[in-house]
Amino acid sequence: MTYIPKTDWQNHEVLTAQDMNRIESAIESTQTKVETLKQDISDRESKTNETLLALQLCFINLAIAVESIQKSKLNIGAPNIFVESFFNTDDIVPLNDALKFDALNQKMYLM
Repeated sequence: MTYIPKTDWQNHEVLTAQDMNRIESAIESTQTKVETLKQDISDRESKTNETLLALQLCFINLAIAVESIQKSKLNIGAPNIFVESFFNTDDIVPLNDALKFDALNQKMYLM
């Protein structure tokens, strides 16, 4: 429902129930729109943060790949080095304590 403001108020005019209901409805409608906009902004911020994290991960992977290629061309790179990037370690299950996580440097090592 479109809000139509009353703009012809006069001094000593009595405020009716209809006027109050119209005003309250407009306040409620505005509050609903504000809450919807807040949620939309929050959703967009979350998606933006997820996208930025994914881009950072891609750049890190690219930098590692470039460095590995450069080292292999110079024949100074160590063989059998594998690099995998994760958003977190929640899905990694170490077997027989074969993986060690270095929390300070945010790295995981295969022992």
